[in-house]
Amino acid sequence: MAIEGLGLCVAAYYAVETTPDAVAVLSAAHPDVPHLGAVGDISAAHVTSICQLHPHSWVVLLAGPPCVDVSRLNPCGRGAHGAQSGLHTHVGRLWA
Repeated sequence: MAIEGLGLCVAAYYAVETTPDAVAVLSAAHPDVPHLGAVGDISAAHVTSICQLHPHSWVVLLAGPPCVDVSRLNPCGRGAHGAQSGLHTHVGRLWA
């Protein structure tokens, strides 16, 4: 994965995705990466349990929310707080 190109040792990866095609690509390219489902269904307690599995490691949440609501190709997009692009708010919720 790209982060390893930075020379960082990665203890584990976890995937969060709901789009069937994206899940299929992730599963094919990275079959050993656990899939956690929808970000809205993940609790802060779940993140804490993942952290406890890797007690001597940094835990980094990286997010690439969908750009559907901010794309210029979507004239009806609702911006950063639209239903799709607003998914970025879950990162803060999970660290609370």
